[in-house]
Amino acid sequence: MSPIKIILLAVLFYFLFKLVTAGKNKPSVNHHDRDAKTPPDDILVEDPFCHTYIPQKEAEKLILKGKPYYFCSKKCLKSFQENK
Repeated sequence: MSPIKIILLAVLFYFLFKLVTAGKNKPSVNHHDRDAKTPPDDILVEDPFCHTYIPQKEAEKLILKGKPYYFCSKKCLKSFQENK
């Protein structure tokens, strides 16, 4: 086999290899960079009465003297108000 044929076959295999693996070499997403740029979907807040953590969106909310308080249930909210 002549050197020119070997070079041509090598170039052909190189291009075929690039075509086959083109979709596999995408850079991976760095989740730490993404998290720094986008706010979290929801944050956890602590119930001041029973000390459990709940998503803020699902919590019962009470504003007392301008400060927000978050509760896991209406029962905890009521108990907090009775003991305050």
